[in-house]
Amino acid sequence: MKHFKTKALTIATAVTLGVGIAGNAQAGAKAFSNLNASLAIFHSSGAQYDFGDFSSLSVQNSSTDNAALNGVSDAHTAGPSTGNVDVQQAVVGTGAPGENVFTQQAPFGGYFSRGDAILQGAIITGTPVGTPATANQVSEVELNSNGNGLASSVIQNGSQFVFSLAQADSIRFDLAASGLAEAALTADSQSPPSQSTAGFNFGLELRNLDAGNSLVFAFSPAPVNNQTITTSTPGDVATITLPQSSFTGTSPMLAANTRYSLSIISNTATSAQVNVGPTVPEPASLALLGAGLLGMWATRRHPTA
Repeated sequence: MKHFKTKALTIATAVTLGVGIAGNAQAGAKAFSNLNASLAIFHSSGAQYDFGDFSSLSVQNSSTDNAALNGVSDAHTAGPSTGNVDVQQAVVGTGAPGENVFTQQAPFGGYFSRGDAILQGAIITGTPVGTPATANQVSEVELNSNGNGLASSVIQNGSQFVFSLAQADSIRFDLAASGLAEAALTADSQSPPSQSTAGFNFGLELRNLDAGNSLVFAFSPAPVNNQTITTSTPGDVATITLPQSSFTGTSPMLAANTRYSLSIISNTATSAQVNVGPTVPEPASLALLGAGLLGMWATRRHPTA
């Protein structure tokens, strides 16, 4: 049994490009995605779970990022770790910001692909890293060239808990999240093949390891579940905005001294391709980076502890 408490999710599309280089002969594409999510877990009594409430507990936190631009790629992995995880930014190209900058850069001001993330804190009390657990991540592509550009960036944060409760109880999951996905093309982009895509996702699964890894509970509120925006219209800016919002889901009763696994996955992903308009000599088209940039946590239903 579960229930969600949500605030408004707004989706807006502008048909004119109010920023950037409209009127310039330089075609451009931009894709940006950021998700900031905090999670804590609570007893049915309302008290937050503490380290001492578990008869056994193991934690593994990890983060991966990758960036690609015209066939050149960069990728990094951090963890697994029982504490905080700060993965090195993956970046290709010029004009990208430094580490742990989770805001978007001025539109069409650079030629780069980047991905970065940081995971801090814990979903329970009684650990050295504090609570709640917070994951902040960004994927961003900017193409300001008057030639072809093809780029992508994908981030995945993950936490894997294997635990047994000292006493039978349910678990209430309290999630606070905000996010932004934006995709844009300048008016002089040629479409097809110019296209820009951005999105984010959050989800968790609770499984019973003593009952064949059977699914007990899944939690992925609609406003953070595979939110994706795409534009292939020159001069268009397409946006998904998730204001700071709260979501709550409650698991069924869990048995004491039974092994459970809790997998928490959050993702951001962006991709973009730009070609100049027909007034500029047109290089050979590039195939747009494939399907599945946002093939998210559902494909990792059996993570390794």
